[in-house]
Amino acid sequence: RAKSFMKGFGAVLSFEPNCTPEQADEICSASKLIIHATSLGGVETLWERRHRWSAESPTIPKNLIRISVGIEDVEDIWNDIAQSLNVIK
Repeated sequence: RAKSFMKGFGAVLSFEPNCTPEQADEICSASKLIIHATSLGGVETLWERRHRWSAESPTIPKNLIRISVGIEDVEDIWNDIAQSLNVIK
């Protein structure tokens, strides 16, 4: 359905930083541009640590961060990710 009225689609990606789940939460909270939230419907870049509840599948890594990429300048997104990762160094 989306294909019938959209020219393209956004990107969702995930990564596992070499850190504890608590540090992954700190990374997500440290961003200045990227919003720490659960949603895939907006135009802004969002991220979250996925495995936060005991009912989550045990196959989901506890430090996995999912990013839904928005329409911000790509360099601004990369810079925000880099400065956020610095909180665990």
